[in-house]
Amino acid sequence: MDINPLIADLNRYQDELIDSISIAMGFRELNLADIYVANAIAEIKGEVLSKDPFQQVADIYKLPRQEVVNNVRKFTNKCYKILLPGDYRLIKDIEFDNSRKQLT
Repeated sequence: MDINPLIADLNRYQDELIDSISIAMGFRELNLADIYVANAIAEIKGEVLSKDPFQQVADIYKLPRQEVVNNVRKFTNKCYKILLPGDYRLIKDIEFDNSRKQLT
């Protein structure tokens, strides 16, 4: 069974990454929370901030950019719903900012 190392690290560092989502919520930039999480992953791995955090994480884990974006966004939505009170099934997913052409 092949385990995706990015998903394993997302789960391993969940507490630190949830802080990134909270910061995005505090700055009222929830649509950019995926970028905050990608930057946090890179920082945890010892990398400096990048203008293109998804590509940076893709390079770190040697994964396709599309897979990184999908995994980070899925994780971000899951943690966002954990942060909010109430039934998580009733909370809408975050509408991420796609204007930065994060997908190639």
